[in-house]
Amino acid sequence: MTKINEFNPTKDILEILSGLKKRTKSILLKRFGLGEKNKMTLESIGQAYKITRERVRQIESVALSELKKSPKITELKKYEAMLEDLLNEHGKIMEHNFLMSEFRKKYNLDPIHDNAIEFVLKVSSKFSSIKEDEEIKKTWLLVDADLNFSKKVINSFVLNLEGKGKPVLENELSNNFELEIKDSKTLISYLSLSKKILKNPFNEWGLSDWREIVPKGVKDKAYIVLDKFNKPAHFTKITELINSAKFDCKTAIPQTVHNELIKDQRFVLVGRGMYALKKWGFQQGTVAEIIEQVIKESGKTLSKENIINKVLEQRFVKKNTIVLALQNKQRFQRVDGLYCLAK
Repeated sequence: MTKINEFNPTKDILEILSGLKKRTKSILLKRFGLGEKNKMTLESIGQAYKITRERVRQIESVALSELKKSPKITELKKYEAMLEDLLNEHGKIMEHNFLMSEFRKKYNLDPIHDNAIEFVLKVSSKFSSIKEDEEIKKTWLLVDADLNFSKKVINSFVLNLEGKGKPVLENELSNNFELEIKDSKTLISYLSLSKKILKNPFNEWGLSDWREIVPKGVKDKAYIVLDKFNKPAHFTKITELINSAKFDCKTAIPQTVHNELIKDQRFVLVGRGMYALKKWGFQQGTVAEIIEQVIKESGKTLSKENIINKVLEQRFVKKNTIVLALQNKQRFQRVDGLYCLAK
């Protein structure tokens, strides 16, 4: 594996640009964010130099054309070869952020060089790009890549997801439906192009408008993590699970989570600060209301022990709490040591 100390794309590009005119060099540095914090738009650069955005675009275009013919451009061949290898490993087509992430991972490169790598992609004749639109994200591809085929794969997966109605684990992608492609790297790369398909923090792929994939707020995040946890949990634990999942850059606060869970009918308060999912079979209500339901469902009188055991399946409370609730004579009646509903 090539190590970070073996190459420095930003330094190499700055050296290549050193022969340009001062303003032209400055414009390229600003446009590509080379050695600077952020890229600048044509508009903002134009305002800085008191020229039109179109004039900035022309300067950039001419400069890039000249660089492609410059002998110095050979200094970028090693990065070009590395990018070509990476794209070939992923079906010759990769979404911009996915490409940058995989490139950093493969070559142990710091994110500060992302803009330099994009510059290589831009000036090389081996790569072309697709602008972001309503369906596809910003994409890089080798000139002989088949974009139509990748779109066919995406459409096939979307139809499959709509039929399934639930997310698919990443390691089961190629086993769940018929596709023309079985290579996992290529398949994941193609799916990453689409705006209709996304992956959640649990390596599940689904439609971007599904709440299991893109939660709408704290309640949805809580539902997802509690479902994965697969057992009741205290709201502080649920908060911890939300923050560990890292759905986004927002940090969940325990009291906010608690307040949202109380209002959402998908959750059942089963103990002091403890929540379960209603779909697991937990019923809403107080301990007394749960006792009533237990007796109703049995259709007969029940012993104290039987009632306690049944209620403890629904609630995380002390036995004395259930015994105390049974003493409510307006709700329950004791007959020969057994309990039934009060008449």
